[in-house]
Amino acid sequence: STERWLIANEPDLRADVLVMGWHSRDLSGTSDFLSHVRPLAVVSAPPPFGSPPERGGEWERECRAAGAMPFRQEICGAVRIALMDDGEVVLRSFRGDQILRSRAR
Repeated sequence: STERWLIANEPDLRADVLVMGWHSRDLSGTSDFLSHVRPLAVVSAPPPFGSPPERGGEWERECRAAGAMPFRQEICGAVRIALMDDGEVVLRSFRGDQILRSRAR
């Protein structure tokens, strides 16, 4: 419901990095919201307890379809986000070698 409100009331809402939580009573990170915000990357905690195991993979595909790199914290752990002086945004996973370097828009 929050994402629907934001889409309806904030037409210019944009983010380079979306840090997203999961709530057991409301969906978040919907494909409509991702398409509206157009993030470069989405950092997310695991899906809520009791959700179908495939939801994580489905959500990851939706992120990629919207042009965002998903950083799933149950896989990559913490994510360091650095905003460089020249405008570059660098995200680096704690576990593994996932990294995103991009110019801020």
